[in-house]
Amino acid sequence: MRQHGHEVAEFRPYSCLYVDQGRNTITIDALADGVDAILYWDADQTIYFEPKDDLAALFNIGPVVTAAYVSRHRPQYYVLWERAGGGWRMLTQEDMLGRREPFPVHKCGAGALWVRREVLEKIPHPWWVAGWHSRGAWVGEDMFFCDLVKSAGYEILCQPAICTGHMTSGMLVHRPGGGYHKVPGDIVTDEMLRIRAGDAMQRSFVEDV
Repeated sequence: MRQHGHEVAEFRPYSCLYVDQGRNTITIDALADGVDAILYWDADQTIYFEPKDDLAALFNIGPVVTAAYVSRHRPQYYVLWERAGGGWRMLTQEDMLGRREPFPVHKCGAGALWVRREVLEKIPHPWWVAGWHSRGAWVGEDMFFCDLVKSAGYEILCQPAICTGHMTSGMLVHRPGGGYHKVPGDIVTDEMLRIRAGDAMQRSFVEDV
């Protein structure tokens, strides 16, 4: 990062990946359109659900709600953090066993994140900033956003009833209750797995709910 002109500072908008800039632009546009809530959905996220399921209702259980999606890195973890001692740790499959009801988390990734308008109007712009912290640690735009949410007095909930995962050569999908489900091979040909990414996600989300 330093080779590309990024100095060690509190935060430097925007990161070299410009994910934070993209999230801010989407947020500004959506609020201008008068939306009540935004579902941030990364292009490498997939979701499995039955037509009877109401995704909006599953997410709309609190001001800030994340799905329990699984990391694309090995060993796999949930992109969820809980308080542990004096710090926080990522949740493993063992941690999630038996969890079927929504529960609070300390921080979460933003790959499948629902945020109500009231939250975005209460915290200052920019909502998403990635950069080097003054202590030399890299802070992603999702962790920055979680800090803003918590400082504004809002709780972050995880909804384990949503089955989702990262798109990979195969795929690991979270199942309610804490299980990982491996989807091998060409996931596009699996009729029971509906991929929600980019425009396809936006279009089908509106059609289905």
